[in-house]
Amino acid sequence: MDKFADKKMASKLELNWEQEVENSLFCWNKPQGINKDEHYICDESLRDGLQDPSVTDPEIGQKLEFIEGLEKIGISRVCLGFPASGEQAYQDTLEMCRFIKREGFKIEPYCAARTLTSDIAPVAQIQDKSGVALGVTTFIGISPIRRVVENWCDYFIMEQSREAVSFALNEGLDVNFVTEDTTRSKPENIKALLESVKELGCKRFTLCDTVGQSALSGVDNIVSFVRNLPGFAKGEVKLEWHGHNDRGYSLTNGMQAWMSGCDGVHGTVLGIGERAGNTAIELLVLNRLLESEFCETSKSLVPFIEKCSSWFSRKIDENYPLLGTTVFTTASGVHASAILKSYERGSNKLADLVYSSVPASEFGLEQNVRINKTSGRSNVQFWMNKNNLHMNEDTSASILLHAKSKRQALEDKDIFDFLARNVNVS
Repeated sequence: MDKFADKKMASKLELNWEQEVENSLFCWNKPQGINKDEHYICDESLRDGLQDPSVTDPEIGQKLEFIEGLEKIGISRVCLGFPASGEQAYQDTLEMCRFIKREGFKIEPYCAARTLTSDIAPVAQIQDKSGVALGVTTFIGISPIRRVVENWCDYFIMEQSREAVSFALNEGLDVNFVTEDTTRSKPENIKALLESVKELGCKRFTLCDTVGQSALSGVDNIVSFVRNLPGFAKGEVKLEWHGHNDRGYSLTNGMQAWMSGCDGVHGTVLGIGERAGNTAIELLVLNRLLESEFCETSKSLVPFIEKCSSWFSRKIDENYPLLGTTVFTTASGVHASAILKSYERGSNKLADLVYSSVPASEFGLEQNVRINKTSGRSNVQFWMNKNNLHMNEDTSASILLHAKSKRQALEDKDIFDFLARNVNVS
């Protein structure tokens, strides 16, 4: 936006009126009190994400770069995979642990395991070999439907869980006891199992919306239920939420889990995962930033997720929040006029907020304007300014007339070709 730069107001004056305008915007949302100090994010891309049959398992070098990227965008915990599943998974996990130790990262690694000592033993071995404090999320399904399908009884689930947790604790692992399909399980079963496992010394628990059936009220009900169990209050144990997107609720459910009392929320990059996928970590990061404050890592988010798109072979949709190619773009004449006027006042902040709730510039991006049959003169003016060209009324009118004859927005090449054939510009 070079043409707009020379019209900027003096910095002090600009800051004053920009801040005044921003502060005057009324927000009907309830304050959610979400911040990075109290509410952390756990990345499950290398475990639950890879259960998506359409994605690619990244090479080990990409996995190391992936962990470095998670560190930069403020992810607190990362699942390194399921080392008991095979030799490659074991070796990749070991290499990632050594990398985390070598780089001195703050991110806390953990691995997944069924409630089997044979699954947990490799995690303990990797901790010993790497010298990294390692966690284990040991999981078992507890819902009525899983009990029927697996032919499990209360006694089996209880004993299997207690044996696995006891073994993991004795191995010095940070144990996270995970109840699969928690949101379709009976309160009395949840209570009995969690209280029994806690007696062993387990201090971290994950509630799973395994098939994505919860709505906001369900999230609040189950998190509140567990937090009200004796010894499960905030500060006594860590409570995490693992959601899926089958009903399209995963992001809002994750935010609700934080508000209802969970410390951590699980997710994957771009929401990769089986069926409709998991909660997208980049959208958790985005909304946590919007609820608190932007920091120096904000501009790392978009380039990192774009790399993840390549590593995991997951295309980013054009209208995907924050990352899509069209999310900060309009062709509307009314909207373009307001954005143009904001830039002409020398304010990126006004341009960001006049027709968007997400400030593009905080993420190293900017507003853009296209030209189609819904456009007006401001769209053309914006395009001319961006390309350092001058125009008159006739030029604007001819471009708009050309756009109105097309069924899609004009590409830059279309406009340049049209101008070359029909109009003299300088």
